[in-house]
Amino acid sequence: MRFSTILLALILPFLMKHALAQEEMAQQKSLESEHQRAVELARNDDHDAALAILDGLLTEHPDNYAVRRDYVVIASWKGDCDKALEKFQPIQNRPDKEDYLITPGARRTDDALALLREGSRAYPDNGDIKLIYQSLLNDIAIERKPELNFSAGIDQSDAGNQDNLLEFRYSHQLTKQSRWFARYFRASANDKDFDTADLNRLGLGIMWWMHPKWYLEQEFSQDFKTGDDFGSTTTLTFNPTSLWEIYSQYASFAEDIPLRARAVGVTSNRAQLAADYHTLDYRWEWYGTISAYDFSDSNERRGFYTALGYGYEMIEKREQRVILEISGAQNTLENTVYFNPIKALDVSLKHRTTFILDSKYDRHVDHLSVYVGRYDQKNYSAKTTYGIGYEQEYDFDVANSLSWGAEVASRVFDGERETIVNFLVNYTAKFL
Repeated sequence: MRFSTILLALILPFLMKHALAQEEMAQQKSLESEHQRAVELARNDDHDAALAILDGLLTEHPDNYAVRRDYVVIASWKGDCDKALEKFQPIQNRPDKEDYLITPGARRTDDALALLREGSRAYPDNGDIKLIYQSLLNDIAIERKPELNFSAGIDQSDAGNQDNLLEFRYSHQLTKQSRWFARYFRASANDKDFDTADLNRLGLGIMWWMHPKWYLEQEFSQDFKTGDDFGSTTTLTFNPTSLWEIYSQYASFAEDIPLRARAVGVTSNRAQLAADYHTLDYRWEWYGTISAYDFSDSNERRGFYTALGYGYEMIEKREQRVILEISGAQNTLENTVYFNPIKALDVSLKHRTTFILDSKYDRHVDHLSVYVGRYDQKNYSAKTTYGIGYEQEYDFDVANSLSWGAEVASRVFDGERETIVNFLVNYTAKFL
């Protein structure tokens, strides 16, 4: 008994060491097996499953370079720049990292340039890195050039009464992360009976990209003909990931109130909150917004709009999408001179076909939309609405782009059907 106890005491450390070694080998084999399985899944385009496996492996082995490296690569394949950059941070200063890990990051031009400079020093013979570096420098240089944007259109949303719209906006780089801008906006009624609705506003403001995820814009404006109606507009945009954009704005003087309200001297402020989401493959898209207006005639307007779109065909030259749109409005003041439903709900189904066309220009895209819906306004019977729209987008070159869109629709206002036409054209030029 004593001999066996002594023998056990002698061999027990060896057995434990052997068992631990066997366990470590088993864990290593499991790690390698799971790692390889994730890579194979990614090569078969199942990026989500691959990243789920690698996420689990990194939780258990946070210092494993190979697993982290492949996570970065697969997240890049998937198009998830935020995840790729997040996992890349702990290994970005490793001297032995592969040169294909040196890539630009979305909305992080300073980080991208620093990584590319580092890559050029580490791999002086790699022409791809030099090409990407020079291309990014060119893009940044163009982005920071002075820009002029012009837009003009007609809007018949106030029960068919036509508003003629015109806007010029010039912006100039101020610092690396900011620009100043000046804006002229004019809105005028097509009907001379509503000449008092005219707006002639001049604004001056700052655009500030204070963080890769945060953008702030502040403008102060005034009607330069009357010297009245000073206004402040603050816009804050947050991009938590590359898939989401959250937008908020407060305007002490709203420029988008009904034409006939402006004609009788009614003004309003406006608060708005909006969110935009799309899946990585853009198969699904969602947008939603809520707004609040407090009119100077004591009317309080609350509204919402949401749209859910699904792309059922997405091929190289064409995309077809169905979109469910729901909007609603509620107002507190009755018997106003402008269109002001006490309560209304609009539900419609839209089909949009996008054509990606071969062109001598950098880009040419057309959109054809048709929709049918049901409009239900309190105190009136619900009626069918329908419409058709066409849009074109041109990028002539890196400095000049044009877009325009027109819509003809049959809508209902206070129980009466109206055919309305809306049109908008927008042109942007960079001064290179």
